[in-house]
Amino acid sequence: MCRAFEEAFTKYHGFVRGSFRRLAGNDAVADDLTQDVFVGLLQAVRSNRDIADMKSYLSGAVTRVFRHYLRRERYRQADPHELKVRRSCPEPSAGIAASQGEEMACELLECLPPEQRLLVVAVVYLEMKPAHIVAEFGLTSEQFRYRYAQARQFLQTEARRRGLC
Repeated sequence: MCRAFEEAFTKYHGFVRGSFRRLAGNDAVADDLTQDVFVGLLQAVRSNRDIADMKSYLSGAVTRVFRHYLRRERYRQADPHELKVRRSCPEPSAGIAASQGEEMACELLECLPPEQRLLVVAVVYLEMKPAHIVAEFGLTSEQFRYRYAQARQFLQTEARRRGLC
């Protein structure tokens, strides 16, 4: 059990930390979030959770942990009055609509396979260039184009199905 965790930590620590470093742009935040992911992995391993594909599991964990980090930061930096109004105001407002849009986008991203999810985050949120993504993620140009096209097609289809566009 602990050996599986040690092997995963040794093999994927750089991948997880590098992902957070690219997403957050800050070494201290990357270290903290990496620790959160591996604490969660240790808990999953100790509870005998079957993890068939470790890299996919960790990719999903990176996405979830980073999304939670962004939410915490948004609320931490927001004006307390604004948060109170947003939480208590039942009528639609620009803030609530934007928040709902972000939630829907996160839900759609969660439906993607982990490798496609990371590519979309890298392109859309980090505004990374395809050549940089290919180098960072160890993909060929063809793999990048294929995975990214699949992700875009899925997101467009799912957004139409849900009436978002």
